[in-house]
Amino acid sequence: MRIKLTMRTNGATQRIPINYNYPLAAKIYRILSDSSPEYSRFLHDKGYIGADGKLRKLFTFSRLNIRPKPELGQEMLVIKPDRRVELIISSPMDDDFMQHFILGLFQKQRFEIVNHKTKGVLLVEQVEALAPPDFASPMSFRALSPIVLTASVVRSGRRLPHYIRPLEDGLSEAVRNSLIKKCETITGQPPRNDRLEFRVDEDYVRRRGQERTMTLVRLREGSPERTDVKGFLAPFTMTGSAELMR
Repeated sequence: MRIKLTMRTNGATQRIPINYNYPLAAKIYRILSDSSPEYSRFLHDKGYIGADGKLRKLFTFSRLNIRPKPELGQEMLVIKPDRRVELIISSPMDDDFMQHFILGLFQKQRFEIVNHKTKGVLLVEQVEALAPPDFASPMSFRALSPIVLTASVVRSGRRLPHYIRPLEDGLSEAVRNSLIKKCETITGQPPRNDRLEFRVDEDYVRRRGQERTMTLVRLREGSPERTDVKGFLAPFTMTGSAELMR
C-alpha cells in the first residue's frame, strides 16, 4: 500500500535539515508509537525476520516534494510560509505498518522534522491512498528515494560494505536477489516466478554523470554513531516477475 501525505507550512518560515532522511524516519517511528508503542519498538529494534535470518523494516518513503522549491541555507532547507509539501510512504504490511501509521498520524496531524540543529513543523492537510499500478512486463519506473544496494568487500583485513553504482556489473542480480528475499520475508515463501531483469536508463546516467546520480544519506548525524550510506536515483525498467516488481 502507498499513501500520499499533503502538508503545508504554517504561517511561519520553517527550516528542516538538508539531510532529512534520518529525522524523517525517526518521525515515522514516533507516529507509529502514538498508535502502538509495542509495534513501534518491534519495528525499530528488530523488524520482520526472513528465511535468511535477516531482519527487515519493510517500509520506505520518498523524498519530500516541496513546491515551490525551498531556499538553501547553511545545512538546512528554508521553506517559506504556505508552501505545499508532499510525501509518499509505502509498505507491503497493510495490517501492521499502514494501520498503525494512519491511526497515529490522525492523532496529531503534525509532522516535525528535527535534528540536533533545527526543527521544522509541517501541518498535514490530506492523506490519500494511491491505487496500486497494474504491473506488467516490461515496466518503467522512476525512483522516489535512493536505491541502496551493497556488496561485501574486504579492505585491510576488514569486511566493509561496497555501495553498488548504477552502471556497475552485477546490479541487476543484486536487485533480483534483494527482492526475492523481501518477497520471502513478506509472504513466507519464494516467488512463483523469480525471473527479473533490472536496467537503469543508461542514457540518463551518462548524461548526468554516474557520480551525480549517487546521493549520500547520513544516519545519526551529530552523534558518534554517524553512518554514511550511498544510494542512487535514476529511472529504470524491470522485465520479468510482476510479483517481484510489486
